[in-house]
Amino acid sequence: MRRARLTSLLPLVLPVAGSLASSAAWLVLVVVSALGWYVTGRGLAFRLGIPDFASGAGLACAVIVVATLITWARGDAEARALASLRCPACRGRLATRHEHAVASMPGRQLWSCAACGFGKIVPLTCDACAA
Repeated sequence: MRRARLTSLLPLVLPVAGSLASSAAWLVLVVVSALGWYVTGRGLAFRLGIPDFASGAGLACAVIVVATLITWARGDAEARALASLRCPACRGRLATRHEHAVASMPGRQLWSCAACGFGKIVPLTCDACAA
């Protein structure tokens, strides 16, 4: 039961689409980066003369780096999914539509998934919109 729960959490932590090797590579990157920034933050706190705060500073740096890398990976995974017209949430087929710019509103690109209700709107002005 515990193993199934951990396996279901893996896509939330490492949302990189692909093989187990790419997920393992991201996990190694996250762990090494967090460890490096923990040591750096702790060292900076010692050099600044606040040794009581050193472990907290290192932990804060590590947490910020982990959050940044996870956000970055999720954004990249969503961009790849949209480019391949696959829903980032359910991997279903996406419907796409472009609305050309009018005088009061710029052009925009819309993606929607009928299966799960995912939707995304991005401002996008094409060559035809400029005319």
